[in-house]
Amino acid sequence: DLIVHRYIHAFATLGPLPRAAALVDVDDLPSEVCSSAAPDWTAGPLERPRALIVARRLAAAERGLLALADGLWVSTPTHAGHLGRGDSVLLRNALAWPPADPQPPTTDRPPTALFIGPLWHPPNRRGLAWLKREVWPRVRQRLPHARLLIAGTSGDPPRTSEAGIEHLGFVPDSPGPGGLDWLYQSCDVACAPLFSGSGTSIKVLEALGRGLPCLATPWAARHLEQSSPALGVKEPGAWSHELVEMLVRRQQLG
Repeated sequence: DLIVHRYIHAFATLGPLPRAAALVDVDDLPSEVCSSAAPDWTAGPLERPRALIVARRLAAAERGLLALADGLWVSTPTHAGHLGRGDSVLLRNALAWPPADPQPPTTDRPPTALFIGPLWHPPNRRGLAWLKREVWPRVRQRLPHARLLIAGTSGDPPRTSEAGIEHLGFVPDSPGPGGLDWLYQSCDVACAPLFSGSGTSIKVLEALGRGLPCLATPWAARHLEQSSPALGVKEPGAWSHELVEMLVRRQQLG
């Protein structure tokens, strides 16, 4: 009677079916991913206009496709306006609280930062590359024993070792050692260095929902309340300074 499509990609693949209502859970919009990742004018006189034209065409295709759906769930009010569907239902991303199997924080470890997210997703790849290239070397200059843990699926494992960086690969959402709750409790600060994307940054919500401070760029924190304890900075110098300060404070608090 009812088919719920998770993301617009699933609805684009399957489409509306006879005798079954179609409800689309809209979170990531390809047009927003494309427009937010458009290069600035320093990339060349044509690169930014070309990316924005592609994004505009994607947006038109999204509106045409989703007009066929019987209902929409959107995670942000801006998506409802963008899609032109007054009947959209705002369903914000949220997490269960408290965690099902909270673990006591570990303190017998060096200062530890965490980046988590699927690395096949271009905004995650770009943000992590910036973190590793522009921020982490500055952090290590001040905290030589600091660690950066990277969790998430990737078809491209690192070919060389990187100072203070550990790639964990996929971490299951399961209780006990080796699961996500255990991983969060093994870290001092979560990092959300995103400069593009769509919808709500789940990595920020997951960190804050588990009581872990999160250092976020303004883009990653754009849909959070003003009073949320996610600090939005985007310059490498400011990021490295704040990350060091947060790591040191968490270590001092134990």
